[in-house]
Amino acid sequence: PVIPVENLVGQQSEMVVQSLLKKHSKHLTDDQLRLLLKKKDHTSALYLWSTLEELRLGGDFGLDGQLINQMIAGFPEELETLFVQVLDRIEREVEHFCGEHSYNGKVSTSEHPAEKISGQSVVQHALSLLACSRNGLYEHDLLQMVCPPGWPHGNTLPTIIWSRIYHAVEMYLRTRSKQDHGIISISQRGFARAVRQRYMDRKDNENVRRSMYKQLADFMLDFSGAKAYQHWCPVFKDFDAQFRRHAVTAFVDIPWYQIKALDIIGMRDNTLGNLAYVEMCARLSSTEQDGNLLANLIHDYRVALNVIKTARYADLASPLKAAGTTRREVLWWLRGMLDFITQQQHNLLRAPLLTLQLALQQLDPTAPHMWAKEVILSEQLDSLNENQEERRKRFLNCRWVNKPGLKL
Repeated sequence: PVIPVENLVGQQSEMVVQSLLKKHSKHLTDDQLRLLLKKKDHTSALYLWSTLEELRLGGDFGLDGQLINQMIAGFPEELETLFVQVLDRIEREVEHFCGEHSYNGKVSTSEHPAEKISGQSVVQHALSLLACSRNGLYEHDLLQMVCPPGWPHGNTLPTIIWSRIYHAVEMYLRTRSKQDHGIISISQRGFARAVRQRYMDRKDNENVRRSMYKQLADFMLDFSGAKAYQHWCPVFKDFDAQFRRHAVTAFVDIPWYQIKALDIIGMRDNTLGNLAYVEMCARLSSTEQDGNLLANLIHDYRVALNVIKTARYADLASPLKAAGTTRREVLWWLRGMLDFITQQQHNLLRAPLLTLQLALQQLDPTAPHMWAKEVILSEQLDSLNENQEERRKRFLNCRWVNKPGLKL
């Protein structure tokens, strides 16, 4: 839920400043307080909170207070500009820290140069992924995605570097409850907007946001097991409850990230156009703990239809060319799959293992029928070395369909 906070009035701004500083046993002089309350956005609680956090982290509450005066005078008048200054500070601190340390945490010297990591790029990458995430990211997943390519000391970002970033932006983040232990998300919309504007909305970074969504989609696709799933195979076998919840969360978010990235190849081959993904979704929906995931999938189809239909051709040209298709063809199979799942939702929930059979029984010129037939013929070619009895059992659920002319 989103709780709007109205502008402060009267003495509320002064009371907020005193209350926040009191938690850390700090206080401002009367001159410093007046200087802060002269700012244009001083009626915003978030502005005051952010400025006081900057003072707490970087100020020197000594006897003369000159540094505090300089910092307050240097604060921008508006909140959005303040967030830009905060991001500048974080980048400088992490860059300086990474410049003094190697990947393995040892201090580098001229005789033994250490392998360096760009603190600025890590901050940009981590905050961009959090700003693009649908409902937050597990910390371990985030560290894996932010890890620089070719890093020789493992596949995750060192925790010593991540801790510097996390504590620098902790006030703008939210960590979920025990049930969703480890999920981190940006709690302040203004800060998320500042991250997007700084790193992803500039003219020279037009494709950065899509690349972030694409990385999130590919990671979730591999982690959830959806990419490797085959019809009638076990789902999340031998997974404990926590890891299963983690995998299901990743599984559900894949189409959303692909739509945001305009990843037509991914949607067609791995999720919205893949009957194995529909079958896996139906099987997970049949368990009470996961809920009706097919309802979420139907919503994803509708969103995808709207996005593909209304997107500018300049934005779709490259994805369509890479997929070797057209806008009309994409809309055709999206509508066909949406109609199939909407009409057969009850049957898919009752008998998810009959997904291929139900798709095969659709009208011949529809995408579900054509793709189901393609899957079965491909499976038959792959199973030529099996004996006839094993092959008969393998396709038993797809033999008895109401299509006399179809030979399987």
